Amino acid sequence: LRGQFAAPPKDDGGRAVTRLTPAAGPSRRARARRRFSLERMARGSSWRLAAVGVLVACAAVVLAPPAAALDIGIQSAGDGVSKQQACSRTCESDHCTTAPFLRYGKYCGILYSGCPGEAPCDALDACCMHHDNCVQAKKDYLSTGCNEALLDCLARLREGTSTFEGNKCMIDEVIDVITLVIEAAVVAGRVLHKP
Repeated sequence: LRGQFAAPPKDDGGRAVTRLTPAAGPSRRARARRRFSLERMARGSSWRLAAVGVLVACAAVVLAPPAAALDIGIQSAGDGVSKQQACSRTCESDHCTTAPFLRYGKYCGILYSGCPGEAPCDALDACCMHHDNCVQAKKDYLSTGCNEALLDCLARLREGTSTFEGNKCMIDEVIDVITLVIEAAVVAGRVLHKP
């Protein structure tokens, strides 16, 4: 033991202080435990980040005023009605794996939709268009029926589907992101007893 520890220091009164300082760093076992813990934290943090993203997206949907949540691009302008460019007329593919900012086709994305009468860009976009129409008819983003119908439509696309020209997203990743958000909306709808 003599070579492994430094001599104990003395306090102001000359008495030895029983504080031992190891000469070597942490053991190999301790380093392995720390490395495993850091790897586990890294894996867990991506899961936590995804969970936080879903919760933020659900909160945005739940807390949005009805007029904003169901905005299809038509705004009242005094006596008449004016058309604004709040709806999409082009096939987009942006923020493919980030739920709150996802824009796919003309209809896929939170608080994002195609203009009335616009044809969907592909089969995935058609699923989102039908969901938007259902939500619009029921005036409720947490409609369990609309959300479960979208999940069924997405599940049918998993076997492989073509996409629109110019798409920058991997369609399976977009389906995964939308599925995660809609599954959370189904749970929220059930908790809040929405039909």
